Amino acid sequence: MVLDGLESVGSLAATLAEHVAGASLLLLAAALALHLGKTLARARAWHNIVLTAYPGAGLRYRDCLGAYLCGVGVNSVAPARAGEVLKLGLVKRRAPETRVEGLATTLVTESAFDAVAGAAALTGGLALGWASLGGSVVSPLHPVLHHPWLVTAAAGGIAVAAALASRRLGGKARAFAHEAGRGLAVFGHPAQYLRAVLSWQALALVLRLGSIACFLGAFHLPVTAQATLVVLAVQCASSVVPLTPNGAGTQQALLVVALGASVAAPRIVAFGAGAQLVTTVADVVLAGASLVLMTGSLRWRGALRPAEEELPAPAA
Repeated sequence: MVLDGLESVGSLAATLAEHVAGASLLLLAAALALHLGKTLARARAWHNIVLTAYPGAGLRYRDCLGAYLCGVGVNSVAPARAGEVLKLGLVKRRAPETRVEGLATTLVTESAFDAVAGAAALTGGLALGWASLGGSVVSPLHPVLHHPWLVTAAAGGIAVAAALASRRLGGKARAFAHEAGRGLAVFGHPAQYLRAVLSWQALALVLRLGSIACFLGAFHLPVTAQATLVVLAVQCASSVVPLTPNGAGTQQALLVVALGASVAAPRIVAFGAGAQLVTTVADVVLAGASLVLMTGSLRWRGALRPAEEELPAPAA
């Protein structure tokens, strides 16, 4: 039995290696170029969010770009999205007058578009016939509809606790809320948000979809609107709970479930693993180069200190 299992694993590994080796290098290069363009556009959007939060900080695009590339690179190899803290630490080094509370909420502002895009991709994939996963999707409203009193009691308890905490902390809570609100300030200027943030994020989304389509073609999978939207939705879903770097493993499993009705599982796994490997290597190389340029060293943990020093100390 053990030998049969080993033979099955070896056969699967050989099949995966065959699919990866047969990928189109030209389409892989195109996918990687579009992936880089997407990152540059997202960094521009984040830079504009930070500038709105701290207009007097004088942060240049290349400062935010370097921090953004470092964060993306660390997130691709470390779990729990440690790269987000690195991004904040590097920006703090360039602009000491900024505060972690305000910088942290700029990440919330940036991710708002991702949440909407992921939901739209999931809806679009289901509308185009994502039948293999549609029947197993559990509605997020299911607990609310079936346990309304429990949900109401929980919401009331949270509201009371927040009110008591605000009353006890007083001025500190108001100061914290004011500083944290800086990262959301761009929402108060709709025209500026559309021009300086949403437009760049929309461009990044188009480039991301193009990159996914090229990766699908490189691994000889059907390049359709449905498949592209499904992959985007899976990528967004696998990053919601960052148990592994960039949802590695989770992403491949979801892809097999979502696309398995029309494509063989080994080919899907080869696509998911190959695309993630290519982008991870590129992200790590760019992160290393950016970190050296910004700090003169590859010791990224040292760059976390400016952000960690302002984080609240854990309770005893």
